[in-house]
Amino acid sequence: MKKLLVVLTVLCLVFSMAAMAEGNALTFPDGVTFGMSQDEVTASNGNTNYEVDTERTRGSVTFTELEYENINIGDNMKGDLAYLFLEDKLVAIRVDFDKKVNTFEGADKYLTEQIGEGKELDIKTLGNGVFAVDDDGHPEAKAKAWTGDGFAVVLEEDDDGDIDVTFVDLTADYIK
Repeated sequence: MKKLLVVLTVLCLVFSMAAMAEGNALTFPDGVTFGMSQDEVTASNGNTNYEVDTERTRGSVTFTELEYENINIGDNMKGDLAYLFLEDKLVAIRVDFDKKVNTFEGADKYLTEQIGEGKELDIKTLGNGVFAVDDDGHPEAKAKAWTGDGFAVVLEEDDDGDIDVTFVDLTADYIK
């Protein structure tokens, strides 16, 4: 099962980048798409080793979070994979890398190679989706974004040096 999650996460990043580069809607590995229910997401990969949590934010948004913790992501990388739901619809996916295994510059270089140059994050573009990126609604240290047809990919480094890559559905109702 751990191997499945490694493949899922790595493919999630790679396939998302390819879809974004072509301007298509995102379809993640195992057929996961924004708007799916929690049951549909868990059934798509068959892994039952997850936790369901309520993630409160400082804004008006409270997510249900389906999280796979401390999984292997790529070569010698560990992190957490979180699916964020509102009203049982998938609205964001966040990959949290431990600062010991990835740097902002390294992630930025990888994303730039895959989908082109990102831009400084414009929080207005995300609307309430900023709370999927950071529960305070304010990315902390560094942030960069890539936008596509109805979605954004946000790279953020927090004050502790941890690196997050978040895929946000910009068409979800709560965004406005």
